[in-house]
Amino acid sequence: KKYFLDYMSNRGDIRVDLNDGTEKSIRDVSENWRVTLVDTGWDTLTAGRILKIKEYVNDEPFFLTYGDGVANIDLTALLENHRQSGKSITISVTKPQGRFGGVDIRKDGTVHGFREKSREDQTWVNIGYMVMEPSIFPYLGDGSSMLETEPFDRLVQAGQMNAYRHIGFWSPMDNIHDRDYLQQLWSSGAAPWI
Repeated sequence: KKYFLDYMSNRGDIRVDLNDGTEKSIRDVSENWRVTLVDTGWDTLTAGRILKIKEYVNDEPFFLTYGDGVANIDLTALLENHRQSGKSITISVTKPQGRFGGVDIRKDGTVHGFREKSREDQTWVNIGYMVMEPSIFPYLGDGSSMLETEPFDRLVQAGQMNAYRHIGFWSPMDNIHDRDYLQQLWSSGAAPWI
């Protein structure tokens, strides 16, 4: 909350009059965004967290992210893909970088080749960048489950889930190895999400 409350003073140029304590923004670098921060409680599961923002959504689509991954997703393209789908939810998916090389094995057990780590060998995974319509709320039940269980199953069964295929950079930040990798990219000055 403090980040957004202090956004203007941290991002733009300000003038502070030390005589009377007034502040004035003299160069605005803000984004044309509205950000609503809602305290949903420590023990609330993901479906319940979304239910707790219902009163703030009005009739507009909204973005949602888990916040445990870093990507260079084009949010404008994601929103356009979502609008064209006509679905209640669009999830972003990618094929993550392979961690291990593949082994090609014949039915009789004979190894006939090796493949280097490849994105093409991977399956599509949900990377946690989503667009939702207010029509999502009835699928969430009473909010006592994880979004990825019953609510997602209901959306799939109703044909209301769309996938946006992201081919660019994505990395989870689930452990110390992930954090060190992302920190190294940031420190290099060549982080793909900048």
